[in-house]
Amino acid sequence: MRRFLFMMIAVLALSGCRNGNERAMRQLATVDTLLTHELVDSALHEINRIDTTAMNDEVRAYYALLRVQTMWKAYISVASDSLLDFSLAYYEKNGPQALLARTYYYKGVIQKEQNRTREAVESLKQAEFLADASGDLLLQSKVCNSLEDINFSAGEYDKALEYALRAVDCCSRLDNPKLLLEDYEALAVAYHHVGKQDSALYYFEQCVPLTAYVRKEEQAHVLANLGVYYKNMGGLQKAEELLKRSVEIEPHGFAYRSLASLYADRGDYVKAEEFYQQALAIAERLDTRISTLQGLRELKMQTGDYRSANAMASDIAMLKDSLERTRKTEDVARQQQSIDHRQVKKEMNANLRKSWYWSLSLLVLLLAFAAYYFYRKRQDDVRMRRLQQQMAENAKDIMAARLDAEDVEGKMTELRRDHRKAKDQLYNMQQRVEQLQEKQDSTIEKMRMDYAQQLSHGRVLHDALLAGGTTQLWRKQDFLDFECYYCMRDIPFSIELNEGNAALSPQQRCCLILSHMGKSDEEIRNIMGMSEGAWRTMLSRMKKMTNKE
Repeated sequence: MRRFLFMMIAVLALSGCRNGNERAMRQLATVDTLLTHELVDSALHEINRIDTTAMNDEVRAYYALLRVQTMWKAYISVASDSLLDFSLAYYEKNGPQALLARTYYYKGVIQKEQNRTREAVESLKQAEFLADASGDLLLQSKVCNSLEDINFSAGEYDKALEYALRAVDCCSRLDNPKLLLEDYEALAVAYHHVGKQDSALYYFEQCVPLTAYVRKEEQAHVLANLGVYYKNMGGLQKAEELLKRSVEIEPHGFAYRSLASLYADRGDYVKAEEFYQQALAIAERLDTRISTLQGLRELKMQTGDYRSANAMASDIAMLKDSLERTRKTEDVARQQQSIDHRQVKKEMNANLRKSWYWSLSLLVLLLAFAAYYFYRKRQDDVRMRRLQQQMAENAKDIMAARLDAEDVEGKMTELRRDHRKAKDQLYNMQQRVEQLQEKQDSTIEKMRMDYAQQLSHGRVLHDALLAGGTTQLWRKQDFLDFECYYCMRDIPFSIELNEGNAALSPQQRCCLILSHMGKSDEEIRNIMGMSEGAWRTMLSRMKKMTNKE
């Protein structure tokens, strides 16, 4: 009894877990859809509602990935990329490749945010290879954008431009204004640093209308870059407006540095130094701190504070050495080449394995074909010997049959002669039948034409009488045509007319038709053009001929 209860509890527990996992997967799919449509707040609310207890490995891996993705998009700090280690291990083993690529991407951007550049490059390159293989344009664009930023920070401007162009190419085939804005901005900055200012200006201007599609806090970086670019191009008023709008939304070191440089050019050294100090306070990147200190040092030189300027010179030199050492240590270009080479080698090995597999499969197939061929050949040889024996036995029967055939041939010759004779007779009969048929068809056609002509003429005469005409000039055929047309129109009356009135003349039958048409005796007499005596005489004769009193 206890064992039965234990089994029942276990079954119910497993059923509850399965239902819980299915429910969690549906909720996670909803979160994924919300993130795809940039509904980040709704996605964050939904993922916080998911029950994380009793998750199986598939649900746990998906949950961890979407949790980190949601936090990243909501600008919530992610403590460590290790949050994705379970998802990475699960998708490496079980797939799908699309989710593995996404996991590598978010692991890479977190490592990049934590200045772990070499690890970030490794993760992002893996994401790049997987995204390219799966054809995920959205993820390809994001990965290329992140690699563009890493190469830009490392001073690899040509490589940064290459990735920026790839990102824009992917994004241009998607309906995603937010991502397109990021890619256009990155491409404009890349063009600027390789000296192609016209292209940079074009893509910076493409960014302006797209800022309407992103949240306010996401506009700060774009506006700051636009402001810097307009300052470099000499549009100082526009540059100041854009830079101030940027720092009002979210302060950036390079935005404050550009504002400081702008005020220094105007001679407002106090305001310029204030902005330089603000830039130094928040600048995180070494290149931004170096350019800010260089600008502040020039400002000190202009104001005669040479002691501070000299002190800054040593700081600038130290920072430059530090940046150079960091870039040499990270060696992003060499690392990417190594990863690309490793990937090419991996693909070559995979192709080589495929070639060996196909070669082995082909060899097995050839061996199987050869074995089948020899088996069939042996079977065919046995069958051939049997056939030869059978043919020898049949040869005797053929000779006997040939003699019978000669006898039959003589009879067939006689039958063919009789057949030709019968065929000639049949042909003559067919010719006669055809002649008679043609004659019959001609007669029928003539009768049809005559009847049609009679009906047509009868209708004309009928219409003429209705229009007030008379029959004074009619001939016998006219009366016949009129009667034919009227009887065709009124079949019941035609039957009545032909019953007992066959002895009447066409003219007398016309009188009956006019009476049926509703004409009075007076009207009929006028139509017929008769005198009163002639009319009475005709009526009398008609009564005698039809035996009607």
